Amino acid sequence: MPSATDDADGVAQAIQNAATKAGEHNHLLNTIATQMNREQEPYIKFHYTQLAPFFSTMASDQMVTGRDLHGKKHAFHMEDHGLFITGIIRDLAPEANIEHIRILNDFGVGDCSTLIYALESIHGRMSEIDPATGKQGDLYQRPVVINLSLVTTPADEELVRYWFQDSNNGYNPLDHLRAADDIKLLRAPLHRIIQELAANGAVIVGAAGNDSFTPYIPTRIGPRYPAAFPEVISVAAVDKNGDMASYSNYPQVPSQHNGIATYGGNLPRVSDIKQDNVDAVIGVYSVATYPALEAKNPVLPDVPAPNNNGWAYWSGTSFAAPIISAVAARVLETLQGVPARHVASEVQWALTTTAGQQTVLGTALETQPGFAVSMLKAEQCQLTKAQPAGAAPAVAGVAKE
Repeated sequence: MPSATDDADGVAQAIQNAATKAGEHNHLLNTIATQMNREQEPYIKFHYTQLAPFFSTMASDQMVTGRDLHGKKHAFHMEDHGLFITGIIRDLAPEANIEHIRILNDFGVGDCSTLIYALESIHGRMSEIDPATGKQGDLYQRPVVINLSLVTTPADEELVRYWFQDSNNGYNPLDHLRAADDIKLLRAPLHRIIQELAANGAVIVGAAGNDSFTPYIPTRIGPRYPAAFPEVISVAAVDKNGDMASYSNYPQVPSQHNGIATYGGNLPRVSDIKQDNVDAVIGVYSVATYPALEAKNPVLPDVPAPNNNGWAYWSGTSFAAPIISAVAARVLETLQGVPARHVASEVQWALTTTAGQQTVLGTALETQPGFAVSMLKAEQCQLTKAQPAGAAPAVAGVAKE
């Protein structure tokens, strides 16, 4: 089985090759290639966690996830998921140091233990003494934003159904209460490290999830974890018109106020793709192939990427979350003298409440009525030849040439 170092080296080479091929057609990808794994700030460092053998793409019982354009469950390769997210953050927070920490396999699947281990490592690095080195943590008293474009454990709606699907004993309210307690205990280790990170000053942003494939299911569900934890800024996705994306979960449960919505694109149709009229985030891409767009039996093979410019479309709350993470990083630049234990709540207050937005951003964001949370409007713009090469876009988004 290849080591994590081998995987990281292979990805670094793929990014470098894609950047060279794209040339002047993709300044963002070239910036990533230049800043990749260097010591000079700002840098982008790639860390690959060694996954258990059963998560290997060569495993006999391969663990996969994903849906096709019609909302059907469909496993597809998503190797550049993290690179795509890295590009969004780099574009919007050009001076931030970025650590791209991969804990999922090429099909976007991992486990809670690996996630918790990665978060505990960050917590140690934020501590005065890092247990891993016995020295002062390299992130001690430094601003940290953790972007979690992933979800863990089934949704509460699903877990409760699993709990009682074989029950023939009739309805017992006490059983539901016990189930709710057991579900909370299942997530307790993850919640604990989230709480510890927030107490140390880390701002944590999570994707609400893409499970609400309306009209394929009767109603939208609430946010998945870790976005559902109150310490996390939970991000839902809207389309280019500011309407709820057809797949996006609600960003918060009614008792909490940690949600926000921003652009994540909508689920495209085949006709949209053929007409190059896709409502989706445009971001950097290095893999030489695209996955098949529809679930078929037998499975359709991947196809050659249709361009050499290193750009691709992708929709999802995974790509709305890094927009908010980048803005959170910019908000952190304005905080002075705030104790570490209050930093996370201060940034969440600044982004998700009217009072906080007016105080920190200078204006209140409008409310997305369907999600009933604030909406940060984000658009993508296309650089023109009249603009200097490498110029940043004027509005939130990823520039495309």
